[in-house]
Amino acid sequence: MSLFSYQDNDSTFVGLANFLNILLARDWPVFSPLSFYTTLGVTILWTVANVTLHVGIGVALAMLLSEPWLKMRVRRAASLLSGHRPVARGQQRVENRETG
Repeated sequence: MSLFSYQDNDSTFVGLANFLNILLARDWPVFSPLSFYTTLGVTILWTVANVTLHVGIGVALAMLLSEPWLKMRVRRAASLLSGHRPVARGQQRVENRETG
C-alpha cells in the first residue's frame, strides 16, 4: 500500500516516491504539527523524558531501600498489604434454580 498512490478509487504504482515526499517534507512544512520531522522530534523528546524520569525514580528508590532500617519497614508493610485484596463491590444476583 505504501508503494501506491490512491486517488478516486484508482491506485497507481509510485515506488518510493511516497517515502521521498515524507523525508523531503514536500507535503507539509518542516515545522508544521503534521510534519514527519516535528513528529520525530516530539517522539525523541518524549522518549528521553520518560527514560530519564523512570531511571531517576528507580535509582532514588534503590538508594532509599539500601538503608537497612527503611528496608525492614517497607518489607513489613509489603507483607502486610499483600494479604489484603480489594473486594469487588457489586450487586450479587441470587438465581433460584428449580431442582427436579
